[in-house]
Amino acid sequence: MQAIQQLLRQGALGQTRLQTSAANCQHPKCSSCLYGKARLWITPSETTTPVKQKEGALKREDLLPGQRVSIDHFICSSKGRLYSSQGKSPDEQM
Repeated sequence: MQAIQQLLRQGALGQTRLQTSAANCQHPKCSSCLYGKARLWITPSETTTPVKQKEGALKREDLLPGQRVSIDHFICSSKGRLYSSQGKSPDEQM
């Protein structure tokens, strides 16, 4: 970079306003130098304390196993591939 800037200062590559400003600019840093100087930024966090009145609200009145069951489910209308199809199965078998 220093050699290129020296050529630009001497006018060996022509003389334009862009070349004049490039002859005197700071050298760009390589990515490994920037990575080595990087610092860890700690994200701000906050602590919470449980409210005694609301503690255990989800399992209140359901004390025995099997009294209540909850299931998360979703419906997907797009057809998927089978493990054995290798991408060549017709749409009816998907």
